[in-house]
Amino acid sequence: MSDAYQIDRSGNTLFDATGRRFDAERRRWLAATKKKSAGKLEELDSIAAVNWLQRESSYPLREPIGVIGPRAPPPPSSPPR
Repeated sequence: MSDAYQIDRSGNTLFDATGRRFDAERRRWLAATKKKSAGKLEELDSIAAVNWLQRESSYPLREPIGVIGPRAPPPPSSPPR
């Protein structure tokens, strides 16, 4: 695997090979700019980058859960006669 990503752990920032910055909150890549990082850049492969996104980025991807049905329970039914 190649080192296709760089991370600044102190700045909580992920960059790709073209210099784009990943916005973990909105889940999108932002245009390439000069890499402004507060800390040291560390090389990561794809698996390590995804691991960081899920566990350390403060914005893990979670599957939505839906509950279908009314909020209140139905009224009790009368006993059969």
